[in-house]
Amino acid sequence: SKAKKSKKKIPIIIASAAAAVILIIVPIIVYSTSSVLAYQRHSFKTLGDRYYDGDGVEMDEEKAKEYYLKAVAYSPEKCGKIHIDTKSTDEENAAMLNRIGLILFREGAYENAEVFFSESAKIKEDATVMVNSSMTYLYLEDYENASDWYDKAVDAGYTGSDSYMENALNE
Repeated sequence: SKAKKSKKKIPIIIASAAAAVILIIVPIIVYSTSSVLAYQRHSFKTLGDRYYDGDGVEMDEEKAKEYYLKAVAYSPEKCGKIHIDTKSTDEENAAMLNRIGLILFREGAYENAEVFFSESAKIKEDATVMVNSSMTYLYLEDYENASDWYDKAVDAGYTGSDSYMENALNE
């Protein structure tokens, strides 16, 4: 009878040890994976900055866009969710999203550009980004949103003169 009790304890001890290992190791693996992804995103953002600015490489907006989109893990096929770089400051992320928007705007992809301008403005209220949003809405012929974003830009301190925009909004 005593031998039967000790045999029952062994599987319980093994199961308890296995559960303890799982409780310790799984969070480490999850943390390590998320940490690696954060550094990977930061590296992609840095490469995007280099190509956008021509810093140490030939300026190339297409390559900059490619790296920036990898940095935010953006894929229109995956519901267009944007993941920001947690290793960068809000200001750096806002600037990166604005740059993606500018590249897309110059490519004529106005709807996609607006997604990035809006995300940038959510992170950091920047008058220039708001003007970019306003201009994008002008190109989309959505004058109400263009006017709203322009007003937000002025409220945020925008003092530039955009006669094209002001004329279009006053028509």
